[in-house]
Amino acid sequence: MKRKNLARASAAVLAVIMTVSGTTMTGFASGGGTQQVAVRSDSQGQMSSEPEVVYNNTYENPAIRTQNFDSNWKFYLGDAGEAQGKEFDDSKWESISIPHDYSIIQDYTTALDAESGYLPGGTGWYRKHFVVGKEMEGKELQLDFDGVYMNATVYVNGEKLGTHPYGYTPFSFDITDKVKVGEENVVAVKVDHKTPSSRWYSGSGIYRSVHLSVMDKVHVGLNGTKVETPDLKSDTKNVTTNIKTTVQNEGTEKASVELTHNIFKKGTEESIGTVTTQAQEVEAGKSQVIEATVKAKKPSLWSPENPALYTVRTEVKSAGKVVDTYETEFGFRYFEMTADKGAYLNGEKIKLKGVCMHHDQGSLGSAAYRRAIERQVDILKEMGCNSIRVTHNPAASILIEICNEKGMLVIDEMFDGWMHAKNNNSNDYSVWFNKAIGENNAILGAKSDMTWAEFDLKAAIGRGQNAPSIVMWSLGNEIQEGCGNVPGSDFSSKAPELIRWAQEADSTRMVTIGSNAVKGEGASGTHTKIANDLTKVGGASGTNYSNGGSYDNLHNAHPDWKLYGSETASSVNSRGIYTTKGLADNNPEDTVKNKQLTSYDKSKVGWGALASQAWYDVITRDFVAGEYVWTGFDYIGEPTPWNGTFPGQQNTDNFETNPKNSYFGIVDTAGFPKDSYYFYQSQWNDKVNTLHVLPTWNKDSIKLEKGKAEVVVYSDAAKVELKLNGQSLGTKEFEMQTTGAGYTYQTVKGESKNHKSLYMTWEVPYQEGTLEAIAYDKNGNKIEKTQGRSVVKTTGKKSNLSAKADRSEITADGKDLAYVEVDVRDADGNIIPNAEDRVTFKVEGNGELVGVDNGSAPDHDSYKGNNKRALSGKVLAIVRATKEAGEFTVTASADGLKSSKVTVKTVPAEGSEGQERQVDSYYMSKNYYVKKNVKPALAETIEVRYTDGTKEAKKVTWDKIPEDKLTSTGTFTVNGQVEGAGQVSVNVNVIDNVAAMLNYSTTVALGSEPNLPERRPVVLSDGEVLNTTFEVKWTDPGKGAYDQEGIVEVKGTADVLGETLPVTASVRVQKASFDIGDSVSKGAAEVTQDCEQTSDSLEAINDGSTEYKSVSSGANQSVWSNYDNSQTGDNKAEITFRYDTTFALGEVVIHFARDGWSARYPDSEGANAPQIYVSETGADDTWVKAEAEAKVGEEVKGPAQNTGVKPYKYTFTEPYGAVYVKVCLTNKDEILDKRKPCTAITEIELKKANEKFIVNDTAKLESLTVNGKELDEAALAKDVYTTAALVANLENVKGADNAAVTVLPAYKNSVKLILESEDHATRKVFEIKLNSKETVNPEEENLDYPLDKLTGRVIAGDERLPGNNTEGPKELVIDNNGQTHWHTDWDKKPTPVENRWIGFNFEEPVMLDGIRYLPRLQGADKNGRVTEYAVDYKETDNGEWTRATLILDDGTTAETGTWEQSDESWKLVSFEPVKAKQIRLIGIHTAASDSNDYHMSAAELRAKTVKPTTDISEEKNGIKVEVLGLNDKGEIEVPFIDAENPVTPAVKVTDKDGKVLTWGIDYKVSYENNTEFSADGKKAKVIVEGIIDYSGKVEKEFTIKKAPRELTSIFVKEMPEKIQYQAGENFNPVGLELTLVYNDKTEETVAYKGHEKDFEFSPALDQELKEADKKVTVTYGGKETVIDITVQPKQVTVTFIVDGQENPVKVVKGQSIGALMPKEPSKEGYTFKGWNTKKDGSGEVVTSDTVVKEDLSVYAIFEKGTSSGGNGNTGGNNNGNNNGTGTGENNSGANGESQNAGGTANQPVKTGDTANVIPFVILAVAAVAAILSILALKKRKK
Repeated sequence: MKRKNLARASAAVLAVIMTVSGTTMTGFASGGGTQQVAVRSDSQGQMSSEPEVVYNNTYENPAIRTQNFDSNWKFYLGDAGEAQGKEFDDSKWESISIPHDYSIIQDYTTALDAESGYLPGGTGWYRKHFVVGKEMEGKELQLDFDGVYMNATVYVNGEKLGTHPYGYTPFSFDITDKVKVGEENVVAVKVDHKTPSSRWYSGSGIYRSVHLSVMDKVHVGLNGTKVETPDLKSDTKNVTTNIKTTVQNEGTEKASVELTHNIFKKGTEESIGTVTTQAQEVEAGKSQVIEATVKAKKPSLWSPENPALYTVRTEVKSAGKVVDTYETEFGFRYFEMTADKGAYLNGEKIKLKGVCMHHDQGSLGSAAYRRAIERQVDILKEMGCNSIRVTHNPAASILIEICNEKGMLVIDEMFDGWMHAKNNNSNDYSVWFNKAIGENNAILGAKSDMTWAEFDLKAAIGRGQNAPSIVMWSLGNEIQEGCGNVPGSDFSSKAPELIRWAQEADSTRMVTIGSNAVKGEGASGTHTKIANDLTKVGGASGTNYSNGGSYDNLHNAHPDWKLYGSETASSVNSRGIYTTKGLADNNPEDTVKNKQLTSYDKSKVGWGALASQAWYDVITRDFVAGEYVWTGFDYIGEPTPWNGTFPGQQNTDNFETNPKNSYFGIVDTAGFPKDSYYFYQSQWNDKVNTLHVLPTWNKDSIKLEKGKAEVVVYSDAAKVELKLNGQSLGTKEFEMQTTGAGYTYQTVKGESKNHKSLYMTWEVPYQEGTLEAIAYDKNGNKIEKTQGRSVVKTTGKKSNLSAKADRSEITADGKDLAYVEVDVRDADGNIIPNAEDRVTFKVEGNGELVGVDNGSAPDHDSYKGNNKRALSGKVLAIVRATKEAGEFTVTASADGLKSSKVTVKTVPAEGSEGQERQVDSYYMSKNYYVKKNVKPALAETIEVRYTDGTKEAKKVTWDKIPEDKLTSTGTFTVNGQVEGAGQVSVNVNVIDNVAAMLNYSTTVALGSEPNLPERRPVVLSDGEVLNTTFEVKWTDPGKGAYDQEGIVEVKGTADVLGETLPVTASVRVQKASFDIGDSVSKGAAEVTQDCEQTSDSLEAINDGSTEYKSVSSGANQSVWSNYDNSQTGDNKAEITFRYDTTFALGEVVIHFARDGWSARYPDSEGANAPQIYVSETGADDTWVKAEAEAKVGEEVKGPAQNTGVKPYKYTFTEPYGAVYVKVCLTNKDEILDKRKPCTAITEIELKKANEKFIVNDTAKLESLTVNGKELDEAALAKDVYTTAALVANLENVKGADNAAVTVLPAYKNSVKLILESEDHATRKVFEIKLNSKETVNPEEENLDYPLDKLTGRVIAGDERLPGNNTEGPKELVIDNNGQTHWHTDWDKKPTPVENRWIGFNFEEPVMLDGIRYLPRLQGADKNGRVTEYAVDYKETDNGEWTRATLILDDGTTAETGTWEQSDESWKLVSFEPVKAKQIRLIGIHTAASDSNDYHMSAAELRAKTVKPTTDISEEKNGIKVEVLGLNDKGEIEVPFIDAENPVTPAVKVTDKDGKVLTWGIDYKVSYENNTEFSADGKKAKVIVEGIIDYSGKVEKEFTIKKAPRELTSIFVKEMPEKIQYQAGENFNPVGLELTLVYNDKTEETVAYKGHEKDFEFSPALDQELKEADKKVTVTYGGKETVIDITVQPKQVTVTFIVDGQENPVKVVKGQSIGALMPKEPSKEGYTFKGWNTKKDGSGEVVTSDTVVKEDLSVYAIFEKGTSSGGNGNTGGNNNGNNNGTGTGENNSGANGESQNAGGTANQPVKTGDTANVIPFVILAVAAVAAILSILALKKRKK
């Protein structure tokens, strides 16, 4: 037997031993045609992804109709490439669960605008691996998304289902046919959030829940039940309940269906009505609506006070079997509004005390956690709020469910705007609003011709159609705002269609709209028309920011309208700020520095009202149904008065202080109420007594005026007394007011009845101490229980933190949240009112910190950090429960303060109590990469992790891999069965001939860093781009790399099967560019002037007309002027535009007018030139001059002499953010007779700047130089460039528009460049074909046969004679005029093909290789253009025509070629060079306008001569050819030669100047007789041929002789018997064999044994090995090879002895025993006392901390008495790795955890117990067997 077979036998025995002792081996070679390689990241044949947590996402219960799909997704921020594929490697992606927002985790950036919170969007990829159990076979599966922001494309197993653009509406896909039952599936979602897209912070990603619906073939369809109670108002005892059910039949046969509806009170089985329908047939593949009516007995009516809910349970029966059970949540209620008395619910009046709410959750971003939304609703309910207007998008389903449960009315709003972008948000929903869905989108409920607006409106209504909380559908909000001067008819004509769609979906609820324009319109206004349309269908009209006067005007003008305040107030306040009072109308006084606004009710935006103002105007008017305050909570984005609608910081020096969230909220983003909360509570909540005092009472935290503080008390008590340090400051009383409809409110007695009388105010001389408000009822009794802050104190020094959780117990479901509020307090427990300490949070246990917040708008600390500064003494942490029940503790700490802890219990989710442990996940490598024909070595065991937190290693049995899977590139899945723990799968990627990584390009905004892809695809040598991707390590381009416009090239590398490949990312940094849009002058909320004496018409400024009209007397309505003011001596004027929101001002055009009297054009430059200023707030110190030079246009003459209009255009290099725009004018300095000059204007156009952020879609080359030749545009425009060169030296390789270019190495005479566009949507290949004809531009003239020699030498098969100057004669093809042409005689129909030709008869034969042809250009019909052609030539005038061999553009040859008829450019016919006396172009087929193939024409024709070259064979040219490597005799010696190993000596070619020519570009080389040694005088030959610029051939002979034999290399054939060592041992080469390789390709084997003196080793054999030694270098015959070894730390043996039974443990010398210490043994009747070095206990005590330096015996010491009850045996429960020397089954397993096989764990050890000896016996027997096998084999060999 050979030595290697002996080694294998030994290894086999060793494998048996290691299996017995609990060790596994992997990586042994297996038989068959493929090679198997061990799993190693550096293997030449295989790579595997890093181990990852692979979740057990198995859905196998068909009885659960709706199953949550939120858990265990993978996420990647950035462009992940083709990440939709099932086998895509997402092992490095982040593991997340839904809901998820990827904007909130990013950094604030000036590349975004303030209104979006400075937080980016971008591309995000989500993937979820899941298994559908075989129990689901035959079921219908549906994936339901509640909301994804935005442009979500969904794939299942790599197959695209469709795209849903809107970010706020639910959508679903049927995935039944895409899913493989019993196997792993992958759903992938690409979210493409292009910014700017929103007027507020939208968030990004799958931020609402996802569900999997499981149904039978016959089932209730999507949103398939509609429950209506049309007669509820007239009968509440026996309620007629109509139920419409849509039944879907996805089967292949029609089904007979009957429905049973049962109505239960939610949470009970108490039926109040039931009905069963007659059977109806539903056709296969169709749906049918089945109607039924139920009488519901005495249902409780749903209301805010009694949110009674019912469940309508619908059972679908088919063939006598219940095939579907569908439950609908419903509430019995009726809601109505009247035009004069407001709203009624269930017949009782109700004032809508509402708030507007954006959808973000502060530090959680837009992620829609149920608890987060529930907390918001609870806070609002406690305030007395009874309604929410969801602004400005459809609500999350969770919000609607919570409002149903808690009794909160909802206006569900569909859209913000409609078909026009708002505030420069070029990527908002307006892009999709009117766009048809189109084909190839499988989204449920969609039709190809349906617009997205209709689909999304109906999807939202369908989702909420049964919700009792929803009382109105709002179709839009301020739809014209920020759109520019678009026609109002766009909106008024669209409104009826939207109303119709809404009524089709649900006619039981009112439709409405929120309008900020209707209050200022006349009867014919756009919004008035819309309001009238709403009124016709019983709808309501919402008016934004109406005051009492405008409410009255609207009601008087439209008494039939049902009015309510859809947006009111817009107060702007910070929480707990009293150092300023602020001024109204956007003038925040001295707050600009710290960006905090007053908490007094004294700060509002210019278009809004104070909180008390807005409510007073509503409560005093019964016809106003209520108000919706802007807003209930602060939200991210729109930080007015520091808002901005274009990128960049807002008028501050430091971006870090730019506010990023709003000030509008009654409650801040952290959920902490502001003072106004208690104002509303005092007015709205009749169930509690409010008593709230402000400000706080530290002198440094309040504003004093003349030593006095303004003290405000919000209360609903009858009277309030104020005391300071126990001394009464007086009592104030309220008196009750009652409206005509019976609504009540209180005003302060003795004060004027206005909004300020809704609360009490004192002026209090400041004194340290305690300020207290005391409330009394109308009988004078003190009210003890109140809500709010009734006492404020002067605090002491900061002392400690105080943490409090909102709940002591939450659910362990991975979603529930605990809100931990932390206060900074003094020693007496008072909150420090201006504390800003940085508080750090630490979470321990079964919870995870997911957000920190303080409500501060200018705070730029991450919401996702572990710390946050307090604002006004308060800060918040949000902790999410894990799925493991238990508890967590939150510790809050701050420098210099005593920390505080709070513990929250987490309890099992409902239904999970008492469940056995289940598989949660697997820890394993998911992706393998192998070369072709390499069989992957898959893991034999993987770690299984369980729901109770335990884990263990389990064996995997993999399916057999078919051989053919490994013989071609691609990806396939291998399934494996885990022992007792389910099924897993891995992806195997087979790759071959990897040529390159695919380069990448992208673009980012100035100052933003790109999210470069974590992985990139590989490209094969033939240009195929595989889906297989590899991880890229990108270099850091350095700080500030993206702060300048231009291209930043980022280098990266990827490890591909042991080879490091480069990859490049080209990042184009762009500054946002802008287009000038329409004028928005007409949309101004207000236009004012400062002229005290007015003249002419201010309204003319923005009426849309620039025309000047003459008037005989009085004011001129076509123009504004300052005439009257000017005559008083005031030569200046200001005109100011005010808008409701910020817009980007890009250009101003002022149309100045002149007349024959006083009006003069102003100076265009200098001190008296017009000036333009902008402001965000209108405050005096906030105006910024808008710099621009005036470009004065041509005058338009007026109707009378000396009149006219001239435009002055001011275009800004950067747009300005503006709410206010002021035009400052100075009159022309001119002396006039008896009058003074004035300025007149017909129109001021304020033009909006529309932001553009361009992502290029180009995939082509901008430049390329091949072998020194720069390709022109024509060559670059083609896909192929051909060259006679054998190599391609490329320079100036640049993609157009930053397209990524990947250059591949030459392969099969071709060099390919892969071009990928910047948007990654387009990929093209540009190919350079080598060893082909040279590509020539058809327009090149330099090789044309001279025209002057062709006169009279044109020949043709036919011509039109006599013709004319432009058409007919053949000589026209050489007149150098493309507008003339030769034509065959058109009277001959058709001209025979044999006569359809034209050419030349030369003076003498000439070498030609082409004809250039210009098709006919003149004439409308273009008849006779050649579409198929051939070329003939004659060598002599008398010779025969011979067909030339054409060379086509792709390098192939043919007899004929084709051209496009429509191509009017020069054409080049290339052919193999010919010597021709005559040449002709034949029109085999031609084109005509009538499609007839009759004639032939040509505008111009040229003959292309062969390019002149230098002949290398001619001596006169001085070309020298040398064969290198020959001796003086012309010989070359080689050790070996055959056909596969020919001799090819190099060649050197130089020109006469000594310049070395280049192989492959100037010449090519071939050989003859070079595959055998020279003999019998036969010599080898090298042949050198010139190419491109050279021609000719040179041959050189040489002789091939055999060289002496030499050793060239060595490698290890058989490894030494020992390769694992301990430190201090010597290397032992016994068993080593080497293979010796010689230069003649022969090999020999040499063994160490018997040749010891010929071997050398490093480290030497007498040198002790160290831990750092990883290899031994072997030298033999001067050559080296390497042996890999393992050197472990030196170990000593610690033998633990229990009553004579020994358990040896290996311990690293010099280290403690540690975890290897056995557990305490037990002995019946004895107590274990410890371990000792002496048997009698007199030696040293040994513990786990004992450091061991030599072998040691340790004895168990027992004391007679009660048994110790030890729970371990003598040596089997060691935690840790015993290196194979422990007691068999109880050795440590994966990750250092004990594997107690066979059920022997935790059994007490008894004296004489032999159970633990068995493994030693087995081990010994196996060892003996191994030795005997080896000896037997050796003996047999002898």
